[in-house]
Amino acid sequence: MIVDASRGGLVLGSRHSDGGIKMILIKDNALHFVGEMEGGEFLINYIAAQKFQDRLFEINSYKGNYSPLEDSPIVTGIRKIVVPKGHLIILGGIQPIINRAATSKYLKELQEINESTINLFPAQN
Repeated sequence: MIVDASRGGLVLGSRHSDGGIKMILIKDNALHFVGEMEGGEFLINYIAAQKFQDRLFEINSYKGNYSPLEDSPIVTGIRKIVVPKGHLIILGGIQPIINRAATSKYLKELQEINESTINLFPAQN
């Protein structure tokens, strides 16, 4: 019931109005609840978050219109984190959440930022 979100990506799952997606983090050998996000937002991996902090802040300040992405062809090739209802996501560190409107406007750039550091993660099995 826990989905690994440490590598970041477009999060697909419940909206806040449907219970949202609870986030946890391992710290001091214990699980800690750190907040809630919702489907349609983009979660940046913690390495890219440090490297591109200023640009991510700039992108996340966008509060315009939201274009639904879940079934859009634009998400082809985008790293996705699918979170079934009632599941949690576990973070790998401090990972910025990009609001839905900014995600829909800057999706390709967010993907490029996130993927630019993916080779710094240990190989997955």
